[in-house]
Amino acid sequence: IGSRSLDAVETSDPTRVAAASDVAKSYASASGARVVITDAAGRAIITTDDTDSAIGTSYANRPEVSQALVGVVAAGERYSKSLGTDLLYVAVPIFSGDTIVGAVRLTYPDGEVNRRVVAQVSLLWGVGASALVLAAIVGLILAGTVNAPLGRLTRTATEIANGDLGKRSGVRRGAAEIRSLSEAFDRMADRLSDLLEEQRRFAADASHQLRTPLTALRLRLESARALLGTDSNRAESRIEAAEAEAERLNELVEALLQLSRGELGLGSRVAVDVSDEVNSIAETWGPLADELHVRIATSVEPGLQALAIDQAVENAVGNIVDNAIRACRPGGTVALSASQTGDSIEIVVADDGVGLTAEECELAFTRFWRGDASRAGTGIGLTIVHRLVTASGGTVHIEPNLPKGVRAVVRLPRFSGVSDGNRG
Repeated sequence: IGSRSLDAVETSDPTRVAAASDVAKSYASASGARVVITDAAGRAIITTDDTDSAIGTSYANRPEVSQALVGVVAAGERYSKSLGTDLLYVAVPIFSGDTIVGAVRLTYPDGEVNRRVVAQVSLLWGVGASALVLAAIVGLILAGTVNAPLGRLTRTATEIANGDLGKRSGVRRGAAEIRSLSEAFDRMADRLSDLLEEQRRFAADASHQLRTPLTALRLRLESARALLGTDSNRAESRIEAAEAEAERLNELVEALLQLSRGELGLGSRVAVDVSDEVNSIAETWGPLADELHVRIATSVEPGLQALAIDQAVENAVGNIVDNAIRACRPGGTVALSASQTGDSIEIVVADDGVGLTAEECELAFTRFWRGDASRAGTGIGLTIVHRLVTASGGTVHIEPNLPKGVRAVVRLPRFSGVSDGNRG
């Protein structure tokens, strides 16, 4: 409006006046304002009234116009006698250089302004209400994707806590974090169920194995008591047998405790110097081999390091060597070797003793199994070996050592510079 008004006031050219009038009417139609443009004397040259009767009317007596004609921008609210209503107004001078050549006044009926404010506020309320409804819908959807899986996890955890170990959450929908939590929970439940089942089997097997030596011990002690007053020599023999049975029972209990500790968890894997361990095992079991007239032949590559449970090599390989020495006849040989094979450290114990069949080799790691029932032992040693090696991330198997004897092979992961924990 400003530039058009200046052209119209300065030139009084009808074309430019008409152009300025069109702009003023467009603005009035869009904004709801009444536009009046005056010359320097305050006479209206353009008005947005429906008629042209206001053209030439003097507005100099309007306070806002009189202020604008002296160079002051006027804005405020006043009562209009001619319209009979309150008006909001703003009037600005029209400058041509430093000279005031006219003024532009915009007025708004107070009711119109209020109506527009109410309309804008209503629009804002509508937008706000829509946003709240949308947020509520989105919130309900998100709550459903989170609360439903969490509720299912909670129910499953409660059922497991109440003894139903077969329950699983099985959450396959929802946020990725919820699905990961569900999978971890189900793995934990599987592990817990396996451990409890293992402990049940362990308790059943242990009670069965303990019953025999306990019964034998009781019978020998009862027999010794009966013979104390009549045959002291036979009573002493029964007591010696009872002592031997008690020693066997003690060995069985110690083996069971070691096996139980192995099944409950053996700790972190560390770097183990296999070369030193194997040489130390040969030295440790040398006196027993000498006593039984058995030779231990070693072939150990230097600098071999494996990743294993602490003391796993000492206990597992030592147990195998012990069995191998006792299986040999006088003059026999136990060959103990250690070498690197790919990413594994391989330890082999081979003897030329009585040996086992292929079927017996498959059963060798079964708890309480003994190939020769007449030989001393608990039948747990190789089970402990298997636990120690598998807990270390390795494998162990036994096979016939043709033409006679048994060959046990232990493979452990080669240490590559990263361990599960610090040794000690």
